[in-house]
Amino acid sequence: MKTNFKIVFSIGAICIGMMAIYAFKPSPAAGYSYMQVCAIESIVPGGAGRSQMLIQDETGKVTESELKNFYSLVGINFGNVKNNNKVIMDKISALSAEGWELMSTAVATQSPSTGFEQGMCMTRYILRKAK
Repeated sequence: MKTNFKIVFSIGAICIGMMAIYAFKPSPAAGYSYMQVCAIESIVPGGAGRSQMLIQDETGKVTESELKNFYSLVGINFGNVKNNNKVIMDKISALSAEGWELMSTAVATQSPSTGFEQGMCMTRYILRKAK
């Protein structure tokens, strides 16, 4: 009988010990807040397209920033490409300084088969920050 009591007591002590360990164990990270930066760059000859950067914060609010079109009247405008790179990198850097971590990127391009180069390039940047 004493042996059974010792076994039950030992099992009970182990259970109480495990509950105490898990009760005071820090909870896993409360989660993350997510933000999306979406750069949509127009590839339309003659500068007729529209390019923008859309930023959706963790509350769902969307803000827009203008980007330059890749093309001007005389063809691809590398000054505009450089400008867009700077605007996007400045935004990502500013968000990083606020504690946002770049989690993933995705690029999609669309070019209809119309016989001349046109379409769009869209890049999504997903960022997260611990709550």
